[in-house]
Amino acid sequence: MLLTVLFACAVATNLLGIFSIFGAFLLGVALHQEVTLVRAWRERFRDFVLVALVPIFFTNTGLRTEVGSLSTPVAWLGCGVVLLAGVAGKLGGCFLGARWAGSPPREAACVAALMNTRALMGLVAINIGYDLGLLTKPLFTMFVLMALITTVMTGPLLRLWLPAALRSVPRPHAGPEPDQGQDSPVTRRPVVG
Repeated sequence: MLLTVLFACAVATNLLGIFSIFGAFLLGVALHQEVTLVRAWRERFRDFVLVALVPIFFTNTGLRTEVGSLSTPVAWLGCGVVLLAGVAGKLGGCFLGARWAGSPPREAACVAALMNTRALMGLVAINIGYDLGLLTKPLFTMFVLMALITTVMTGPLLRLWLPAALRSVPRPHAGPEPDQGQDSPVTRRPVVG
């Protein structure tokens, strides 16, 4: 039933001249407070989406990206300008916003690093712009490269800017190791304020 409603919302926004992804998004926003429904949706479809649909989307984006369209030094300079503008605008803007809100410099830098990533939603927007004819092939390629590079930057920047105490926090495990008890340092997670 939910899939039928989902596709109906996608078709409705498509008929209105808005991309179908927005219909699906609005349905998700409308139903997000239905905790039981959200849990059932995640249990049933999470693996399918992550294993099938997301890779298909990334493959489609990769097939549309022609790095060879950046064949001149001017095109690569343009790609550098797009990357620099993207990083300065989002990383720099988020850093300044977090500092203005009173965050310490390292915390503001971590917030900026997390906000700088474009990832999936950035690629969705870039693909929509390309489908509308707003982006040429070289510009589309520049934006895809910017989205990928800013996403890859996130991990190294966080490792650089996170305080040492947070970098050493062990990852939570599903349960204790076979030869360790409940009070093992591996299963305990320190409270960081």
